[in-house]
Amino acid sequence: MAKSPSIRGMLALLVLLGARPALAAVPADTIISSAARGFVSIADAKTLTEHWNQTQLGQLVKDEAMQPFVEDMRQQIERKLSSTRQKLGLTVEDLRDVATGEIGIALVEQEKTRAAVAVTVDVTGNQPAAEALLAKIDKELVSRRATRANATVEGVAVAV
Repeated sequence: MAKSPSIRGMLALLVLLGARPALAAVPADTIISSAARGFVSIADAKTLTEHWNQTQLGQLVKDEAMQPFVEDMRQQIERKLSSTRQKLGLTVEDLRDVATGEIGIALVEQEKTRAAVAVTVDVTGNQPAAEALLAKIDKELVSRRATRANATVEGVAVAV
């Protein structure tokens, strides 16, 4: 693992800022690179949470008798995700708080280097929160000596 993080090799964060509010955001699967080797999409994080809470497993997790188990699992998951959080500079809560629609996450193969993580977030109507999150990510990664490049992909500003 490299000592000096690089945004280019670590993260391509594409936030659909809803520059044209009258139009719906572009579905993540239509803009993710063909070099993606894994892709997950959540159509609406709030709806996912609501539906999860209605399942038997979701209700079981809320049972008081299950709390020691649930807390232990939560800690295990946090430990597993901590390296991802360190690499990306953002948390699941960050994404959930800024998203107004789809969240897409892809693992994108790159030549001669480690795969990159690409994240798309529909933030239509939530641009101030999106800009604040991007500033937080930028500050965190730059503090770790990451490099930054700006690009335009099909008319959309992208930070790499």
